[in-house]
Amino acid sequence: MYIYTMKKSTIQRQKLIADFIDSENVSSQNQLKGLLKKNHIQITQATLSRDLNELGAIKKRLKNGRLIYVLPKNQDNNAQVKIAKEALEDAGLVAEDIDAIILATSTSDLTFPSAATMVQANLGMTKGFAYDVQAVCAGFVFALANANALIISGQAKKVLVIGSETFSKLMDWEDRSTCVLFGDGAGAVIVSAENG
Repeated sequence: MYIYTMKKSTIQRQKLIADFIDSENVSSQNQLKGLLKKNHIQITQATLSRDLNELGAIKKRLKNGRLIYVLPKNQDNNAQVKIAKEALEDAGLVAEDIDAIILATSTSDLTFPSAATMVQANLGMTKGFAYDVQAVCAGFVFALANANALIISGQAKKVLVIGSETFSKLMDWEDRSTCVLFGDGAGAVIVSAENG
């Protein structure tokens, strides 16, 4: 589950173009220009061609994936809490069933308190502990390794592991060679001990 928007006018226009291509039966650049005009975006043929070329390159680099960006007014913690609630619901658990929260992020809203403790408070979790790990791309894997170690050592039975990033707030939006590679997102799993 992701919420997205873009920040600069070029990015915003390209997002709208991508949305139209994904959701509308667009058969020509003129039809696309018409859809943009309905959304109060004037665009030259040269700019549209450049945008389509960039979007094609992005799609190719992402293996037909899609970049997603958090709305500026939504802080990371909102997505983290939402994805944590979804993980709990999917597992048929409630916050009180969790012994620990480990949150992997390099883009926390605040330096302190930790993002994990804010999720813990927002979930109404009154026992256990919570902490962040920061290892950029490898963060979620390190968080899983931490959860495994907590379970093996007997310090926890059920650990909520969250990975969450909002790199869009750190990107140089004028550097088109890198900003198009980093999106925002959040995911969560619950790791637990099982007999066997």
